[in-house]
Amino acid sequence: MDIASRPSVDGHRRTQPEIVRQQRAGSRRLPRAPLGASTGRRALCAAGLPGQRQPAQRRTRSLRRPEQLADADTWIGRARARWQSRLDILHIEIPDEKEDPQMKTTATMRALDERRGAVRVEDVYATDIDDLWEACTTPERLARWIAGLSGDLRVGGTIHATFTSTWTGDGRIEICDRPDHLLLTMEPGTDDQAEIEAWLIEEGDMTRLVVEERGLPLDGLHFHGAGWQAHLEDLRRSLAGEPSAWKLRWTQLNPVYEAMPLS
Repeated sequence: MDIASRPSVDGHRRTQPEIVRQQRAGSRRLPRAPLGASTGRRALCAAGLPGQRQPAQRRTRSLRRPEQLADADTWIGRARARWQSRLDILHIEIPDEKEDPQMKTTATMRALDERRGAVRVEDVYATDIDDLWEACTTPERLARWIAGLSGDLRVGGTIHATFTSTWTGDGRIEICDRPDHLLLTMEPGTDDQAEIEAWLIEEGDMTRLVVEERGLPLDGLHFHGAGWQAHLEDLRRSLAGEPSAWKLRWTQLNPVYEAMPLS
């Protein structure tokens, strides 16, 4: 029996829609419902109601020949050389103060007058006072965490310092009382004269180091605050035989100190 005119349950012949007869005759192709489609969607597709999209135009692209990329490679090489030295320090693991109970660096900044200010930082180290004094006064050990030092290393003597921060200048030793008190005048007799004073305090089998620098420009005080904390963190690393991470930490701490109010 021809299913196009198959009798219905009421005895009358059911005539299929024109679109179905066209499909059977090959004059039109009906869209097929996708696999897993609902019953309703399959019925609509069987009736030829949904439209069909034509496939998007395909375009084939290829890279330029290597010799045509020479200019780009040259530019990338220059950029890589400029940034590589800065990226090299990113492999250094910086301990999180929340995870290291011994790292207790604290800092304050205060104004001395309308133009000058002071930075005070302190931390506690797992070593005795004599060892920490050596780390703060011996040129070989100073170079590991804060500055290269040369000159007349006696009270009243003139020294020359090159700090990790790249700052370079002369200073004078004012006080050197082993094992707990040190005072330097940096750039004496100039408009940039400043004082660096340090105290070492025994706390059981540990030692606290307090450092204060006075006479710093007030509008750039946060730069020095971040720098001194980074120096004291580097002192901890030097005691553990680890490399300096001053530049990275200074960059990270700058916004922290910039937002810090003066005491």
